Amino acid sequence: MSVFRLPGRPQAFLSSLPHFTPLARRMSTTRADLNSGPARLPELPRLPVPPLEQSVKLYLRSIAPLLLQSSGSDFEKEYQRREVWASELCAPGGLGERLQNRLIDIDRSSPNNWLDDNYWIKLAYHSARSPLPVNSNWWILLKHDRDIPAAVIEGAPETGRFTDWQLRRAATLIHRFMIFKGMLDRQEIIPDSSRSARWQRHWILDSLYGITRVPRKPHDHLNIPKRTSRHAIILARGHIYSLDILAPDHSPLPAKQIEANLWSIVNHVTLHPAAIPIGSLTGLDRDRWTDAREHLLSLDSTVNRDSLSVIEDGLFALCLDDSTRPAGLQGHIRTASTNYDGHNRWFDKSFSFIVENNSRASVLGEHSPCDALIAAIITDFVLAEGVGPGLCDPTVKAASHDSENLGWKKLEWVTDQRISQFIQDSKSTVEAISKDSDCDLLIFDKYGTDYIKRSVRHSPDAYIQMAIQLAWFRQVGTVVSTYETGLTRLFKHGRTETIRTLSSESYAWVKAMDSEEDCHLIYNLFIQAISAHNSYTKKASLGRAFDRHFLGLRLQHRPSEDGTLPELFTDPVFAESSEWQLSTSGISAGERFIGTGFGCFGRGYGINYLVAPSRITFGIETKHSDPRTSASQFSEHLSQALIDIRILCERATGKRPYSSPSPDSMRSESSNYRTKKCENSSAAPFPSFHHRMILSVPSFVYLGFFFLYDSPTTTHCIKKIP
Repeated sequence: MSVFRLPGRPQAFLSSLPHFTPLARRMSTTRADLNSGPARLPELPRLPVPPLEQSVKLYLRSIAPLLLQSSGSDFEKEYQRREVWASELCAPGGLGERLQNRLIDIDRSSPNNWLDDNYWIKLAYHSARSPLPVNSNWWILLKHDRDIPAAVIEGAPETGRFTDWQLRRAATLIHRFMIFKGMLDRQEIIPDSSRSARWQRHWILDSLYGITRVPRKPHDHLNIPKRTSRHAIILARGHIYSLDILAPDHSPLPAKQIEANLWSIVNHVTLHPAAIPIGSLTGLDRDRWTDAREHLLSLDSTVNRDSLSVIEDGLFALCLDDSTRPAGLQGHIRTASTNYDGHNRWFDKSFSFIVENNSRASVLGEHSPCDALIAAIITDFVLAEGVGPGLCDPTVKAASHDSENLGWKKLEWVTDQRISQFIQDSKSTVEAISKDSDCDLLIFDKYGTDYIKRSVRHSPDAYIQMAIQLAWFRQVGTVVSTYETGLTRLFKHGRTETIRTLSSESYAWVKAMDSEEDCHLIYNLFIQAISAHNSYTKKASLGRAFDRHFLGLRLQHRPSEDGTLPELFTDPVFAESSEWQLSTSGISAGERFIGTGFGCFGRGYGINYLVAPSRITFGIETKHSDPRTSASQFSEHLSQALIDIRILCERATGKRPYSSPSPDSMRSESSNYRTKKCENSSAAPFPSFHHRMILSVPSFVYLGFFFLYDSPTTTHCIKKIP
């Protein structure tokens, strides 16, 4: 669950570090302000409880396109019914006021905020009983280390062996990961000198290092990290080890020492028979994993408890795979997301490095403690330096045989046939999830943020969200509720809020894109859709959206005292508006990442995107079992949508940036589009359908639009051939 908001001014980050370049400044959803300086700000403000009427009005506007699509000529009547229900909910002394007051009381008694302290993690994540792979885990595919010879990366080492470059890269990743933590602990980076930095420090220190999700009925919980932990968890061929990666003074161990220790571990692995892969149990559904864990503890409450505690307290996990399967992009995605059958993973850890035996690497994370943005910030730092030039040092490997105490310990288990059956069930479960998961990675390299910001001067995030809307509309023929994750990072322990991308403005625009309307009108509708998205984004970042608020209100309902829920909440349209068939999120531009991904919400698509100056990368996930969807087909629609939007902008404005690809050259790659001459039209710049309480941008914006963007009669717009 794809995170993030609010633009900030550029800041220097870690400029003193060699070879480090900051995360590219991203669109408003993902850019992190990594500020520095000695000043300390006052405590972050509390997440507000929005006014009831404000949330209800915003909700009514959000469902207008769904009502218009389903009701047609009855739209006015259906909309007025919801207005009546809204008035009843907001009536003085009514049920809505009681629910609001109860929520305010909850907030006043909460140490940080009403949402995070009481509800969010439990309801959004830990009450779900589905297996974690794909459903709750996210993944990041890392680019190859530039210091490792291409022949190593392109090769396919023999399955069943660990390699020099694999362990060298793993040691480097660990060392850099712990350098970041040390600098963070000392406030050498991200000091408490800005609100954004304080927000980041909380989520990194308290929600990433040393965090593990632990199964429990009826809902899971997160273990409390120990500040004294100095070890990581190493998984190899199903064996699990604890490895010290920090010195007693908590300084990071040198990379060469970590490499030698890893060699000592894999040497131990090769000398012992295959282990019982206890880590596979974490791929079960959460109730079955709870049963398996409790049975494991009942077999030996000392040995098994000690091993589980070591894993849960570990700062992170490293998964060393003795194979690379297969070498292509799909193989990389499968290895990162599920490892096909869940072998050699601990899916409950908040952060895991995965390194295959040709040195290909990825990151796997558990979503509940923190979002992928936080991991992306750290991983980008980790990858800023490679393993270093030169061949692998044979003395490092030799040292692994000489030392008697290399700071590692093999975790032991007492098991029985029932545990073996649980493991087999888990492998079957994860294998089925992996086979049903339809993943694709779209690397769109026609343009990126440079063009969007400097040439057409639009918000890159809103621009991309509109492309996603158009791609869905062309593939399915309807519009659907769309979730984009917004960050409430301005607030103490703030996390996320829903940005509802679907709007009446976006609906009007996607319908017009393939119509015979004049391109000026279509472009005007596009600008309105962009403006509506930017407006909602700002509301979400300021804690003024309504999805979290409505959740809080419904949780205050007491059937014995209040009767039935308000009709506004039992309305089928309310449920439809919260079924996120497009679940989207962006993370930092990540020049060192190949791509990212996460699972879709029920049915539809899960879409994570990275935006760089000259390209946009989309990780797209859906299910083979959903007959309406196809990741590869959606990729094609999305690529074409991005091309068509650019052509629309340039035809309507008469602008094309110097040295950029021409619209004609981009269009020539597709055979089902043609140009149509734009006409100077006196048609009103508003859609003809009902727009009371729908079009939200003030009229003066539109009055200034044609002054700024009117274009010559010689420009063209794109039209789809019937």
